Amino acid sequence: MVKFAEAETFGNILKARRKTAGLSQAILAEQANTTPRNISNLETGKITPTRAMVKRIAAALQSQAQSYSELMRAAGFVHDSYSLEEVDQYQKEAMLGVDLLLQRHSPYPALAVNRRYEIIQVNEGFHQALRFLLGDEYSELPLPLSLFEVLFGLHAFNDTFTEQEQTARFLIQRVHREQLNNIDSANLIDELKEKLPHIPVKWWEFDAMYQPSPNFHTDMLIRGTLYETLGVLHSIGSPHDVGGNAIRVILSYPLNAAATQLFNSF
Repeated sequence: MVKFAEAETFGNILKARRKTAGLSQAILAEQANTTPRNISNLETGKITPTRAMVKRIAAALQSQAQSYSELMRAAGFVHDSYSLEEVDQYQKEAMLGVDLLLQRHSPYPALAVNRRYEIIQVNEGFHQALRFLLGDEYSELPLPLSLFEVLFGLHAFNDTFTEQEQTARFLIQRVHREQLNNIDSANLIDELKEKLPHIPVKWWEFDAMYQPSPNFHTDMLIRGTLYETLGVLHSIGSPHDVGGNAIRVILSYPLNAAATQLFNSF
């Protein structure tokens, strides 16, 4: 039995509270709207929770004020005092930052995605890149649109990617980890599997040892020319702030002369 006095980590405290409440990992996961794997990973310290996840777990455990504070402190949160007005202001300021990032990144392609990895905004460089790759028909995609469907659902992209598996694994592993804390994408992996059945099953598997970097290659072979590019993903705010991981901006940079010449021609 885990004694509370000895439970110095969030995982140990969570395990002790769960056992005291008489809940299995599966039952706690169901009540906290997450998965048993995520509860297990939390208890073993493989992953860390966000403020929102701590709240859901505490509610599922029916924690008293003292227990709730203990969980919050162990997860690295000193207090819980965000008002709805503060959150709304935070999001407005974040969107101003997104607008500025996308505007200043042209002529290089850039886009913004939401928590479900749906494209919600793109810059002119992205429009021009789509026009070059797919023609005028696809230069204006209706938004929001799943980034996964754009990258892995359009045949034009499938036929040109030279780093498709690495890009898919990069995004999939990020979603696996974010499903823990993000109620908006709790079932996203299962939904994407149904929409993209051609992606190999092994690519969808959770890899506890995988360490997602913010950088990923998006090299493409187009009409005999290799365009080497690097995508850099930026989260607007800290994942542990309220709404902090609601928006990601992906900026593309050329890595070889062909890509540089192409982007600068836009």
